[in-house]
Amino acid sequence: MQTKILLAGATGYLGRYLVQRLLKQNGPFIAMGRSIKKLESMGLETQQIRLAQVTDPISLAGCCHGIDVVISCVGITRQKDGLNYMDVDYQANINLLEEAERSGVKKFIYISAFNAPNHQSVRMLYAKEQFAQRLLSSQMLAPCVIRPNGFFSDIEAFYAMAKAGRAYLFGWGEVKVNPIHGEDLARFCLDIAELGSPSMDKIGKGKEIKVKQTWRPLQDKREFAIGGPDVFSIKELAQLAFKAMDKPEKLLHLPDWMRRLALAIAKRLPEKFGGPAEFFLTVSGQDMVAPAYGEHHLLEHFKSLS
Repeated sequence: MQTKILLAGATGYLGRYLVQRLLKQNGPFIAMGRSIKKLESMGLETQQIRLAQVTDPISLAGCCHGIDVVISCVGITRQKDGLNYMDVDYQANINLLEEAERSGVKKFIYISAFNAPNHQSVRMLYAKEQFAQRLLSSQMLAPCVIRPNGFFSDIEAFYAMAKAGRAYLFGWGEVKVNPIHGEDLARFCLDIAELGSPSMDKIGKGKEIKVKQTWRPLQDKREFAIGGPDVFSIKELAQLAFKAMDKPEKLLHLPDWMRRLALAIAKRLPEKFGGPAEFFLTVSGQDMVAPAYGEHHLLEHFKSLS
């Protein structure tokens, strides 16, 4: 019998790649979101769509009936509708988890963020980790938390700067990161949902990563950290963007005290204005290298944006 999946947050960046892969697999699944137009535009049939507002427990009633695995990509990056991180990243996921527990769902997979437990002063990551810990404590289903590094879409900011003619870097740009493409992460998530572990043929062999040493679940196959196959310094990301456009490099190095000052200011601003900056300025101040996975490479992605 095929695994039936409920995908929450289907219209977001990762959700769209998950939908594409689920459609190709032609297995049973339900994509949940708020906009019927967005869901239909993704090629979904009526029977594959569930309209719901995850912040409203009543609208979730019955959504998990007959579901084997829930995958939640629910979260906000830019606040709107008067909602904050605790409203969505925490409480909305709690609403969904409780519905899943009542319905006898076998597994619940939550997409969090890399190193979230280490940055609990960051409001976005605090909300994510509060839910992750509640999920991991569940005794009614098999919990799984996937902690991905930054997405390729996040790194497009470097392409935009290069296109404008100059890239701005904090310090000497030595901080390292291995971003991951949404399609690779979608495959990983569905392998976890259907097989219980990732397909090892897609484990990355990027530079500066020793896969045998770094690739492992964080805790008893319940938590997985994951990044893309290639590690870059921030400076190399900017250089790669210029290379993709065949333009001469123009880099401006800003002293790191400017990042620290901006972070201190962002922390004092309301979430709506300071939340995204607080997250970015925090993670850009230290190496963020996760276990490698995938087959998509950033240079090709940058070239595809031209």
